[in-house]
Amino acid sequence: MSTSMAPVDTPEDLETTAKLENMRLNIVFMLVGCRDEIKSIILVGQELLKKGHRVRVATHSIFQSVVLRTGLEFFSLSNDAQHPIARNDSGLVPGLSSSDQQEVFRGSKMLMHTLRKCWDACTHPGPDEGKPFVADAIIATPLAHAHIHCAERLAIPLHIMSISPWSPTRRFAHPLAQIQGGSEVDLEVQNYISYLLVEDSLGHEIYRVIDHFRRFTLRLPKLSLVKGMGFLGQFNIPHTYLWSPSLLPKPDDWNNLIDISGHVATANITPFTPSEDLSHFLKSAKDPVLVLLDLAQLSNPDSFLQTIKEASLKYDIYFLLDSKFQKVRSVPDIPTVFVLNSDPIEWLMPKISVLFTSGQFSSINLGLKFGKPMITLPLLRDQPFWSAAIHKAGLGSVPILEADFFSEKFIEAFRYCMQQDVRETAERLSEHGKLENGTVNAVKSFYRHLQSKMVQHSPTATDSASHPLRRTPLVPSSIMSAVPSRNTDMSKIESPSHPTQVTSSNSIEQVKPTFLVEAKGVSRNLMKAIVKPTVSHIADAYNKLETQNDSLAAKAIQKTDLSKTDMAMKVAKNVGFGSAVACGKIALLPFKSKFCNSQD
Repeated sequence: MSTSMAPVDTPEDLETTAKLENMRLNIVFMLVGCRDEIKSIILVGQELLKKGHRVRVATHSIFQSVVLRTGLEFFSLSNDAQHPIARNDSGLVPGLSSSDQQEVFRGSKMLMHTLRKCWDACTHPGPDEGKPFVADAIIATPLAHAHIHCAERLAIPLHIMSISPWSPTRRFAHPLAQIQGGSEVDLEVQNYISYLLVEDSLGHEIYRVIDHFRRFTLRLPKLSLVKGMGFLGQFNIPHTYLWSPSLLPKPDDWNNLIDISGHVATANITPFTPSEDLSHFLKSAKDPVLVLLDLAQLSNPDSFLQTIKEASLKYDIYFLLDSKFQKVRSVPDIPTVFVLNSDPIEWLMPKISVLFTSGQFSSINLGLKFGKPMITLPLLRDQPFWSAAIHKAGLGSVPILEADFFSEKFIEAFRYCMQQDVRETAERLSEHGKLENGTVNAVKSFYRHLQSKMVQHSPTATDSASHPLRRTPLVPSSIMSAVPSRNTDMSKIESPSHPTQVTSSNSIEQVKPTFLVEAKGVSRNLMKAIVKPTVSHIADAYNKLETQNDSLAAKAIQKTDLSKTDMAMKVAKNVGFGSAVACGKIALLPFKSKFCNSQD
């Protein structure tokens, strides 16, 4: 694996970058995701602002003060406190769909409102009505679903930035995927498929809303399920990931459209005078452990604190607890446990020995920056991924599950982190991190890809084999004057080839590709197991099917009844059409594909 953060700039890249730096672009940041992700990308926007660009951040109103403090322009996507963007995670990920029809309807309305506000962020003048605004480029998080559609409508470049991997790789699974052990299928294959499944599962939940937004707000062609929802990968959208390559190196199977910038810079340590109680505690504490866990994420805070108390009394370990623990009555009132107030964490970091974290991205960056070994207790969906990365990099112990958190388990992890080789690894990676400048590298990545991404493709598949796509913006864009496109007229963009059948209506040929599936003689129990698939289930089921006798399978097909076919259709929706396109029969499992005519 490569630990390099970005390709070396060519002379042409440097020349174009110089041109872009001298321009004044209107850049929209569409930010939907966790707080750590949004705050990290805001720092990239601040760097672009320093270079003279007009930067507008479109996100939830809870981030308004954070955005305005950096000098960036704020555009609200929602003021609703119950909106998924306002939660600890986006809420727009697979597995969160509700069976309550009212909740589903409300979620769809929220999503549609957010999509429309994203479009307004690209074209609306904002609070200053006398200062027109039309986006020249979009930087977005993966879950800001309007990004590629707004970019297509305006014919402007799109660049994805994130603190979590969303690009398929064989090296590691998608952070939101669940891969169970014991599968006979190669782990690298499972890892790769996990990205397709997460993408398709999410796409299936939001497809209708996205399609409505495209057709009735943006006046763009209808989406086709044949191509799936994997637009970012299909149309070569550049990605920049804001983590340290020392923690998670760039996989060998990622191309040059994907960069790893290094972690973005945080504020320098500001002068601080601690309270007398804190000063006394730090003087008496031997190898203190700083606990940075979100209290709201713990299923049983009282049990957690009881374990902290036992470990402290039994093994004489000193703990510094995050200020959020002040809300809990059961905090141990013992000399070896201290609950912080508003004390700055960065000021404390050089004074601790071990960082105890849930695997939250911001706390991981702190541990890396100050060279501190880490104990992890993952609580949210993507935290097991980062906790495992910490252990694999030699920065900490094996992750501890909350259900297994006992004093003996903790002391085992603590002793591991206090080993000399672990401490030296943490210090070495900290030195490497000081050479990274993630914010500057992210801006360089944006500039480098900006010259070639003038929305060369469209994520639509219309009824014909090709369709016209406007290469020039539908509204003026200043990027065009600096980086002219080779073709500035209406051009024919070829869609990926696919089987079709032609029907005749009033002597006019109409091409109507529709993707269907039919059962392949599979038991209902197996189908039920696939309806909510994990990667392992899918891989194992495919293996079993391949070992079946072809003649028996053929007979089973003949006996398939309508109810089985209907069930297969439901299963296929969960597995995903985009995965089928990318992986063929592996993703489809017990189904075989066919194309037939649709009257839709």
